[in-house]
Amino acid sequence: MADANAFFDWIGTTLSGFRFIARDTARSDDVNDALDYVSAGFTAVETKTDAAIKLPDGETAATLGNAVARAGKVLGFNAATGAVEATITADEISNAQTYATNAAASEAAAAASYDSFDDRYLGAKAVEPGVDNDGNALLLGALYFNSVAGEMRVYDGAAWLSPTSLDATLTAIANESIGAFSHRNKIINGAFGVAQRGTSFTSATTPANSNDIVDVTQETTTIPTNGQFAIALDVETINKKFGIAQIIERKDCVGLIGGNVTLSFKAKVSATTKLDNVKAAIVAWSGTADTVTSDIVSAWEIEGTDPTLIANATYENTPANLSVTTSYATYTVTAAVDTASAANIIVFIWSDVTDTTLGDFLYITDVQLEPGSVATPFEHRPYGTELALCQRYYYRASAAALGDKFGAGMATTTVNASAMVMFKQPMRIPPTALETSGTATDYDIFVSAPTVCSAVPTFNSATKDSAAVTCAVASGLTAGNGAYLRGQNASAYLAWSAEL
Repeated sequence: MADANAFFDWIGTTLSGFRFIARDTARSDDVNDALDYVSAGFTAVETKTDAAIKLPDGETAATLGNAVARAGKVLGFNAATGAVEATITADEISNAQTYATNAAASEAAAAASYDSFDDRYLGAKAVEPGVDNDGNALLLGALYFNSVAGEMRVYDGAAWLSPTSLDATLTAIANESIGAFSHRNKIINGAFGVAQRGTSFTSATTPANSNDIVDVTQETTTIPTNGQFAIALDVETINKKFGIAQIIERKDCVGLIGGNVTLSFKAKVSATTKLDNVKAAIVAWSGTADTVTSDIVSAWEIEGTDPTLIANATYENTPANLSVTTSYATYTVTAAVDTASAANIIVFIWSDVTDTTLGDFLYITDVQLEPGSVATPFEHRPYGTELALCQRYYYRASAAALGDKFGAGMATTTVNASAMVMFKQPMRIPPTALETSGTATDYDIFVSAPTVCSAVPTFNSATKDSAAVTCAVASGLTAGNGAYLRGQNASAYLAWSAEL
């Protein structure tokens, strides 16, 4: 209002110079000029006041403070009196704007979070929804409360599952995962790390009943990445089918018979020009438990035709060419073991080719048979555990050097002695025979000095835990004296079998 005040001062100064004389018309022009000045001044004042803050009648001043107090602030109205005053600063306005922006962002995030939740929990509904609450496709795992049945239901990607059906699904999964973390593999020595016999057998010398599968050849060179061992089956007689089998003891078939089982293994061939049809089968034995005929093949048949099995043996799957290549890969076979009165399960892997070449090799390792319809990674059990499992079926005590003792006993005559050998593990059944190196001079009887045997040790008797061995020498023993049965060299061994 400083300009208006100056104007009023100017009017007073200007008009004070006028002197009006009664009935003097000569100065009327001067009066008009003065009034024009006054009119123009009031117009200017009106313009200024229109742009200014106006106080209501009865209010005389605003609380604006001096220039320092007003600096950086904006005008506002006192909350109590309504008077005009300098209030918040520009920084405070900026902060308020920032808070508003942040609040808007939080609101958007909350809305998005709610929408995400709303897509997953659809609320209470009387009818199974076909889309979510936004009209979009249902998400896997979405939930809603069925107000008619009074239960929560979950969407599995194809249908809504009730607690009853979900429980059945989970039970099935659990049933298919029995022993999922420990000893789920029913195959013994499936990685072929145990080689008690330690010999590479030929087609003429391979034992007919070999539960310790590695007794063919333990391969240590042609193995999978990060593996250690495999079994190598090489063609020694051309144009013949060949294979391996392991019989699962009845006690270990719990959880297998009557359900789904999966066989998996790694395999490769030396060349696919001949060994181009490798098959695998899960076989059920419905004869007397644990009395399976070791050679389960009755007739090998022509190439491409599955071997005919012995009586009481049944294929549980339909064998098919696995198309094994020259690189290791994992192959799986699944079957439902549903043969009536099945007592044992047999795993059978073979080459179905009759046009082979001498020196062709089939390599197999990481053989696993487990409950369920899904193959899990091969279970690598500790070596000591695997050895103990093998020793239930076949136990071999070997001498590493001269003087290593097999067992203790006593002389029964001047030419005979009996020694007791303890098994490391209880065997499946009491053995009925003894295996030796076949050379009498590999053994001796030690009393106060060694006396080399005149014949190989022979079987006397056995339980599941130990066996008695009879030994003979030419002379020199005293009946009743204590004695040791020892090895004369590293070729000496004694072995017992309780294999299926």
